[in-house]
Amino acid sequence: MAEQVGVIDPQVTIKLLRHKRVRMKAVAQVSSADQIDSLAEQAEQVIENYLQRQLDLTVTKPVVQLSPVDRKQHVSVV
Repeated sequence: MAEQVGVIDPQVTIKLLRHKRVRMKAVAQVSSADQIDSLAEQAEQVIENYLQRQLDLTVTKPVVQLSPVDRKQHVSVV
């Protein structure tokens, strides 16, 4: 994900639910805050596609939190 989207230090948490469903939360940093919304959406799509294609899991309630390297406030895309 880091190479495809361009995020720094990604950490993905997955909670398994019933019937091949998962909750996904990704936290990462970006070098600039210019396109943070589009980067968050791209990261969400990359992770969802991987879980669906490789592991046959369906993501419910995906959360991606990106923050610029120079500040600690997260920007969430739900």
